[in-house]
Amino acid sequence: MAPIKLVFLIALKQEMPDFLVATKGCVVTSLKALLAGDQRVFSNLESSVLTIITGVGKASSMAASHWVKTHLNPYQVINLGCAGSQSSELVIGDIIMAKSVSLQGSMPIACLDRLPVFGKQLSSFPLVSVGSVENVGDFHDTAVIDMEAYWQAAAFKDTAIAYSSLKYISDTNDTQSLAHVPQHLPAMRESFNQLFEPIIRRLTTPLDYSISVVIPTYNRANFVVRAIRSVLDQTYPCKCIVVDDASTDDTLDQLRFFNDRIELISLPNNKGVSNARNQGVLAAKTPWVAFLDSDDEWQPDMLKTQVTYLQHHPLFDICQCDELWVRNGVVKQKKSYHQKQAGWIFSASLERCLISPSAVLLSKQLLETYQGFNESLPACEDYDLWCHITRDYPIGFTGNIGITKYAGHNHQLSEYPFLDQYRIKTLQKVLAQESNLYYHDIIEAVLSRKQRIVSQGKRKRFDRSK
Repeated sequence: MAPIKLVFLIALKQEMPDFLVATKGCVVTSLKALLAGDQRVFSNLESSVLTIITGVGKASSMAASHWVKTHLNPYQVINLGCAGSQSSELVIGDIIMAKSVSLQGSMPIACLDRLPVFGKQLSSFPLVSVGSVENVGDFHDTAVIDMEAYWQAAAFKDTAIAYSSLKYISDTNDTQSLAHVPQHLPAMRESFNQLFEPIIRRLTTPLDYSISVVIPTYNRANFVVRAIRSVLDQTYPCKCIVVDDASTDDTLDQLRFFNDRIELISLPNNKGVSNARNQGVLAAKTPWVAFLDSDDEWQPDMLKTQVTYLQHHPLFDICQCDELWVRNGVVKQKKSYHQKQAGWIFSASLERCLISPSAVLLSKQLLETYQGFNESLPACEDYDLWCHITRDYPIGFTGNIGITKYAGHNHQLSEYPFLDQYRIKTLQKVLAQESNLYYHDIIEAVLSRKQRIVSQGKRKRFDRSK
């Protein structure tokens, strides 16, 4: 089956924007056809986006959601269509994303308020789903009303599939405006065409997957040669940029052995790994960047596998591979909570760092958007960057082991004491920036838990020192 990663659920064919029909990589079918076993749309192996015309109401919404859960593994489902609003903050023609959905009187279900590829956040409002719109006066204080989103959100609530509801305000939930909804549908379709133009461009324009690999190093002469060789031995061509962070050992002597096979940046003063990585990114002239810590080692097909994945999943700006852990020469088994994840992994990424710099390939534009690694942090600088990126973008995952990470030697940042104190600084920052109440509560809960852990750890250390 084609690698479908994004699914649109649309109630009526009249609501479907043109780009979903005309764009390469997008396929359209109906719920009726899928339930009848017709899966001819999946014969196109380049398809990334699937649109299902579901029909109106609860039963159709639940059936379509169940089919997607059973047969596909998309990272996001988007309910697309028109809705009514009596809110003074909205007018006909506005496009909003639901920040939560509910039935009248029910507990709200949070929705993902980000779109794929461009991470854009639109105005968000609570949305209520109803079985009919006969008693419109009952919903006077409700921002937005539709007929499908709640049942779809409920179906995906406890899955790894992110759910969003994107609505065009077509009426004000009264008899007169409802009668004029059909005349607003062409404008709605054109508005969605414009909104999703970045996705159209990504699916129709061949991407340049040229890569620069940035290796920061400081006093690791015994390891950096192995790391560089693993880059030069890649089966996919790349530029190797080595940034020496003012080493005082014989690192520079070791690096001169590679001559013009690497680009060497020798920094005059030691400013830490974040600055070294950022300097390497500044020097990179390619649209994609990968990182390799100088004590790690890649498998020969690491980059080729990553690029193949991105070519099959063109809506991703970042992906990572799995990794093998070796400590003092012995393979270390990872805990289940260390397992790599795909899709929208923001909530999981708050607990612990789920992306390794040495395992990731991402666009340079994405790095520049978030201004690279935080140079004020002596440790957990990668956790800081990933927390910001995963809030706005889905993460791809190849599943293969592309890297060996070695541990047990000196000068490892992962051995830095009280790492959570630096994660706390990041959490405080993202909490101050967060406007979505659902994500605000998640960040606040993780922050409070980490603050308690650090406080307890400091008390125990103080008691032992007496």
